[in-house]
Amino acid sequence: MTNLPSEELKLTKPIYDRHNPYLATLVECRLLTKKGSSKEILHIVCDFCNSDITYEVGSSFAILPENLDLFVDEVVKTLGEPYRNFVIETKNFEPMKFGEFLKKEANLSRISSQFLQLIEKYNPTKELQDLLLDKERVANFCKSNNLSTFLHKFWHPTIPLQELTNLIFPMLPRYYSVASSMKKVGSQAHFMVASFYYPDAGKEKESITASFLKSLQPGDKFRLFLQPNPNFLPPEDTNRPMIMIGPGTGLASLRGFLQERESTFAKGKNWLFTGDRQKAFDFHYEDELTNYVDRGILKLSTAFSRDSDQKVYVQDLLMKEKKEIWSWIITEEASIYICGDAKAMAKDVQKTLHLIAELEGNMSPEEAKAFFKNLRLQKRLLLDIY
Repeated sequence: MTNLPSEELKLTKPIYDRHNPYLATLVECRLLTKKGSSKEILHIVCDFCNSDITYEVGSSFAILPENLDLFVDEVVKTLGEPYRNFVIETKNFEPMKFGEFLKKEANLSRISSQFLQLIEKYNPTKELQDLLLDKERVANFCKSNNLSTFLHKFWHPTIPLQELTNLIFPMLPRYYSVASSMKKVGSQAHFMVASFYYPDAGKEKESITASFLKSLQPGDKFRLFLQPNPNFLPPEDTNRPMIMIGPGTGLASLRGFLQERESTFAKGKNWLFTGDRQKAFDFHYEDELTNYVDRGILKLSTAFSRDSDQKVYVQDLLMKEKKEIWSWIITEEASIYICGDAKAMAKDVQKTLHLIAELEGNMSPEEAKAFFKNLRLQKRLLLDIY
């Protein structure tokens, strides 16, 4: 047997992406939030021991969820059971049974005016033509219907199934920051997956990734692929302190950072600002974090916004600790990491950091802005926000 040169060997390794995802094995799916919480976050563990996948902390994985059979059956029932096994061509020109397409590839919650135009092409009715004359009514119709309710109202067997298939929106990957370090967990990856509900054709529907993962049993497979993030890594200098700010699921990447620092015996200090709604129910990875504190690996500041009449957020804790925060930034040259919500949290945290620079560093607002801009250029201020 001829040994392949290293470059050729490298080329023989499979490339996992959206069109060729890896089938990971579910190891664990459990509630991270405790009973009584007003929200639901899952702790997910998967394994990919038979792959060549390696990830760095700070990376993300894209999970390709699948529609539950209940929702697939709603569509098939409207068309007729034989349609389940009809072979269609996907957008990648791959043949697939229509039922499998609905389960793995289709967005069942979204339609557009093109769906109505397709019906008009093959089965025009006065009701449909009147609807299409009014753009506002069309927009409201598309907003208040999904694929199943649309087909229930307008489907006709003269419509070619392939033309319908061509209009169906694709199932998009869902990206999750990895909440672990391979140096600690080996060939596993951990995730924090938030569950939420949204209106779908007049009903409340659970977010697709959470509902899909909860339907699996340990040992079942699900599709994913790696999305590296080389611009969001712990400091190369393991002696450099880290200030980490990540409430809610923003904690995911930072948990990976802590596992990495622990596993490499990094000497740099770690200060984590995290929290959620209520300490009794939403203190994510409480045992792990308090263990890091007890062992002197971590300084921990937590904000639980609904535990008092006056809501407290991570930016409030930063301001409370402004003198020491400024000392870490200036004297100890700490790196700063902000993870999580982009709309409110990340903006509020950055405003607070600017204010700390003004108060503790005697800077003008313009000087504070320039200071943190320079930290970003030095890769000492890094954001992973969504």
